[in-house]
Amino acid sequence: PAFCRWLTEHPQRVMVLRDIPRDGRLPDVEGRALQAALGVALWHGGQVKSLVFVHFRRPQAFSRAELALFGFVTGLMGRSLEVEDLKASLGRLENALAITKAVMEDSSIQDPATDLPNLRYLDIWLKANLGSGRKPEPMAVALFRAPTKSRKDLGRLRLAAEQIRGADLMVAAGGGRFLVLLLGATK
Repeated sequence: PAFCRWLTEHPQRVMVLRDIPRDGRLPDVEGRALQAALGVALWHGGQVKSLVFVHFRRPQAFSRAELALFGFVTGLMGRSLEVEDLKASLGRLENALAITKAVMEDSSIQDPATDLPNLRYLDIWLKANLGSGRKPEPMAVALFRAPTKSRKDLGRLRLAAEQIRGADLMVAAGGGRFLVLLLGATK
């Protein structure tokens, strides 16, 4: 507790205790095996995240190089904590984005590649046209494949979709497949 109190009160400093029994600042460790210690607070986001201590069984005269090495290693540990926090935040953001994308894709009724209605829209259209309580009309259904790799292909596809009657429907079924539903078609 005494180690922690000093570091939390002075988090910007490195705690250097060369001879703990003689020092007298930490009376609660007298008689224990700890004779010297180094300590530092690890920061992240302007807050102390954790404390790092190195304890020694004998009094130590720390050189500048040893203190610099301790500062370097603990600085690296602090950066590692920051990186891990950032990775966790990124993972949470990626999950939220994936959920949002899935909800948008699930609720979308238009195929993004062709701008034609998709199978979700077909489900809504069928319920509206077949489940309305009206007398069922004859219907013709055609399934075909069409290339959609170029702008010219997409333009031809959209032109074909514009040429069908208002009560009829052309739907992107995925994988380059398309459905055309013609209501009131005769045999």
